[in-house]
Amino acid sequence: TKAATEARMAPLTEANQAIVTAKQFNAWEYDYKTLLQAIVNARTAIEAMENADYEKARIYAQKAEQDAKLATLFSRDATYVNRIQEVRQDLKQASDEGGMFFAVQDVHDLAARLQDIRQGYDIEKYEGISAQLDDFEYDLSRMVQSVPEVFNSLHESARQMHDTLAERGAGDFAPEKMQKVDQQLRYAQLDFDRQQFGSAYRNVREAIVVLESVEMHYREMEFADQMHAIFARLDADQKLIAPLLKISPPTVQAMVDKITHSNIVLSNAQLNEFRSAMDRLYIDAQQVSYPPTMEADRGRMVESIRLAREASFSFEKFLILERYDQDTAGEIIQTAYERLGDAKDLRDELTRRFEKRGLQGRLARFERVISR
Repeated sequence: TKAATEARMAPLTEANQAIVTAKQFNAWEYDYKTLLQAIVNARTAIEAMENADYEKARIYAQKAEQDAKLATLFSRDATYVNRIQEVRQDLKQASDEGGMFFAVQDVHDLAARLQDIRQGYDIEKYEGISAQLDDFEYDLSRMVQSVPEVFNSLHESARQMHDTLAERGAGDFAPEKMQKVDQQLRYAQLDFDRQQFGSAYRNVREAIVVLESVEMHYREMEFADQMHAIFARLDADQKLIAPLLKISPPTVQAMVDKITHSNIVLSNAQLNEFRSAMDRLYIDAQQVSYPPTMEADRGRMVESIRLAREASFSFEKFLILERYDQDTAGEIIQTAYERLGDAKDLRDELTRRFEKRGLQGRLARFERVISR
């Protein structure tokens, strides 16, 4: 019957399928003898089937299937070993050809993934491991393709930073550094084109480091300009109390009892306006932007204006000194002059420090450039 025939043919069909699978895994290359034995046994089974010797056909078909499966196991294992070696070589090549410089994290991650794949390998997990290697090779190819993009992006970013700083006048305050950067960026491109990736990376990275130092110096000069502007306003605002700054605290104290003379002096001093000006100046000083290198200097600048603002509180009280007893009035007068004096001292200290560092302000730099 048909069912009986199919049952007799089943072992031979399975043997043939096992042989096909073995060939797919290159058993001819990796386990030739075992695959050949499987084929011979399968042919013997076919001959026995044709001679109606079904028992012999079944026995040789099973032998053929077993041999084919053994060849498959050995070939799969050998395929895995060879593939791992190829993938490792591909990763090393990708690393040498720029990956270790322009895709450091990707190289590190891929190396860790490959190690995990190797440690998790088991012949019974071949299909899963093979799929992981497929994904690995895909990601590796993407990394290789990204290396030129990463370099170009890095190089272009550095070039744009160079051009922006040049537009801001970096060629005047840092000419040697800017020339060095321009040279390094040209060398970096030449080295990358020649596949000298290490040198290309070093040149572009060194150029960026120099540009960052120039950028920091520029930000320091911007802060210096803002600081000098704040102090210039402090000097200008003091004109509001110029009549009082022309006399000493003891003189003011002596005038307290001379209402007429005191009123004449105070009427020429705009004490309320000075207080308001110091309030505005203190707010503006706090809002001045500054680079990390200038944090301490920014703090001193704000402290200087804070002291001047505190002085303005006391100066404003000059309008009502007659309401205080003599000692309290004396303290108010003394505090006003002392706080303003402290503010000026701190201002002068900062100004001298900045001059020593070549941060005299925009006008001084302009005059220096013109004099060259």
